[in-house]
Amino acid sequence: MRLFACLLLTFASLFTFAQETPLPVIGKIDELKTAQKVYVAAQSTNSRKMIAKQIGKDLTIVDDPKDAQFVLEYVQLSRQDKTTLVAGSYTEEGEMRAWLTRADGTKVIAWSDTETYYESSGMPTGRPNEVTLTKNFLKALKKARK
Repeated sequence: MRLFACLLLTFASLFTFAQETPLPVIGKIDELKTAQKVYVAAQSTNSRKMIAKQIGKDLTIVDDPKDAQFVLEYVQLSRQDKTTLVAGSYTEEGEMRAWLTRADGTKVIAWSDTETYYESSGMPTGRPNEVTLTKNFLKALKKARK
C-alpha cells in the first residue's frame, strides 16, 4: 500500500511540475529566417566574445534580451581532465541552442547542436566548441534563408 501511495504522489508531483514549468517546444530553424537581432548568452565572457566574432556582420548582436528576436545560447555540458606524468589532456562537450519566444509566450528551440573539443599536451585537435557550433548555426541559418 505504501508503494502505491508513493507512486501516486510521484506521478502527481510530475504532473504538477509539467503544468507549472512549461518546457520549450522543438521547432525548426525556419522560424528564424527573417530574424536579425540576436542576444548571445554564454557562461563566460570569453565564450561570448568567440561567438560574437564568428557572427560578425551576419546578424546584429544586442545587449538586452528584450531587444532580440532570438537568443543564441552556449553552455558547456562537461569537461573531463586527464593528467599523466608526461602530459595532460582534456575534452569539453558544449551545446548551442537558438531559441525564441512566440507571441503566445511559448519558448521554441529552433536549432540546437552539440560538439566535443579535445586537446592533448596543449595541442588542440580542432576549433573550440563555441567557434564550431556558431559556424554550424550560421550555415544552417543561411540554408534556411534560401
